[in-house]
Amino acid sequence: MKKRVKVLETELRHRSRRLSIKEGIFNSTKLSFGDQYLHPFAIAINASNSLVAMITSITGIFGPLSQLIGSNAIKKHKRTQILSRATFIEALTWLLIVLIGALYIIDIQRELLPIALIITFALITFFSNYSYPAWFSLMGETVDKKNRGRWFSKRTTINSFIFVIFAILAAL
Repeated sequence: MKKRVKVLETELRHRSRRLSIKEGIFNSTKLSFGDQYLHPFAIAINASNSLVAMITSITGIFGPLSQLIGSNAIKKHKRTQILSRATFIEALTWLLIVLIGALYIIDIQRELLPIALIITFALITFFSNYSYPAWFSLMGETVDKKNRGRWFSKRTTINSFIFVIFAILAAL
């Protein structure tokens, strides 16, 4: 019975690692098509130079802050719950980016759209980074200590390759 449980646990860990690589591919795609084009998008909606510069600062400020908050959330909530909620909210905030673009096209409140973009990107950055401590904690349990370097190297190589391919496609 114990041997069967051990085999099942090994299979579940392997499945989780494979799903994590797929999740990383989707994240690389999001970075290629989304995050990399926020500066040009801000310029396109007539954001001032200082507001465009703020987009870069937001990542440096909200990223670490949200990770600190996320690491404290692990003590109170399940890690999978943190991951699923933060990912869902992040996805919803990307819809706000689409709304900002639509409002610009139909010429509604154009002068407020750059500020709305800054606020929306701050939310995206917050929720994206909020889930990292929970994800790293889960992956720490999923990947064996002796194989962590090799596995994370493989995952990063795949995700970097996908990022470059999709960044080229997005540029075209």
